[in-house]
Order: sequence, then C-alpha cells, then structure tokens
Amino acid sequence: MNILDLQREFRVISPGAVQLDFLEKYLRPGDSIFVQPISGFVTSSRELSAEDVAKYWSEVIFPDLSQES
Repeated sequence: MNILDLQREFRVISPGAVQLDFLEKYLRPGDSIFVQPISGFVTSSRELSAEDVAKYWSEVIFPDLSQES
C-alpha cells in the first residue's frame, strides 16, 4: 500500500467496506459508518460535513454537560 492508496481510502468507500450497523443509533438517519477492508480505516458515508457532524453530536448525542448524557 502506498500513499495514493491511503489517500483513496479517505476519499471513497471501498466496495468491500464493512458497515458497522450497531453504530446507527448514534448517527443521523441515512448515515453509516464503515471499516475500509484494505487499511482498516473507519469512515462515514459522508452525508454531513465535519462541522455538521460535530454540531449533531453536540446537540443530539450530548445535549448537555452532565455525565449522564
């Protein structure tokens, strides 16, 4: 594996990527998390920008600063 292969793994979800279904309860509907088969990188289906993901997690998953959230 060379640097171009690694860069490709960040940009595209490989056909053999393994979907991590158990994480879907933490994601926005329609989004998914995958493990890339060659590199082992964990990546999303990229339905949201990085800023939107951070906002979603801040507002929905951890809406307050208590230990329970």
